[in-house]
Amino acid sequence: MDFGDVAFDLSGPEGLPIPVGMELKSISDMLSCITTKRFCGHQLPGLCRSYRIKYFIIEGAKREGPDGMLEVPYGGRWTTHPARMYYTDVMEWLTGIEVRAKVLLRFTYDTSDTASQIRALYKYGLKAWEDHNSFNVFTEPEELADGVTFEPILRRRRFAALLPGIGWEKSKSAAELFPSIGAMANATPEEWAKLEYGKKRRMKISLKTAVEIVKAIWA
Repeated sequence: MDFGDVAFDLSGPEGLPIPVGMELKSISDMLSCITTKRFCGHQLPGLCRSYRIKYFIIEGAKREGPDGMLEVPYGGRWTTHPARMYYTDVMEWLTGIEVRAKVLLRFTYDTSDTASQIRALYKYGLKAWEDHNSFNVFTEPEELADGVTFEPILRRRRFAALLPGIGWEKSKSAAELFPSIGAMANATPEEWAKLEYGKKRRMKISLKTAVEIVKAIWA
């Protein structure tokens, strides 16, 4: 590959692929990037042009020493890295890449940890976009976070989700079936039994469940 050490497609909305690229660097390689400027001048622009989601994975243990220098483990003890850079300067450089280039940072301990994190990211990408439910939360439009798509939830869907046998998944179908909370409240069990759900709307709630829903509304 011209840019990135690892690449794959993540399953996006409606099955459309989202290209993901990852750049892997050891602590020493990362510090060399700061001094030579080759990464920001060549690799980073190419990474941003080639992929929609970008990761910069930095492998190796590190810490800030008592004198503020970046330290790494060597010979069974922590020692100042030969590049002799201040820890905060290094983190400031990484923050610039993260904030200005929109590249996601990952820090790993060793090669095994790096492989595990890449495997987890790849596994996430195999799952259909609609099947990820981490952000299936009830939010108001004004609560939307920049860069993250939350689904604004209708009040009638909030209402339906609290009813027995409905929950998150079926509440969307209920909001489509009934035009208002009032319509839900005044619906008969037979009308509730028309609620279809599932990816192809091939499943229906039972009449017994529909009766429990009506009872719950008027309890």
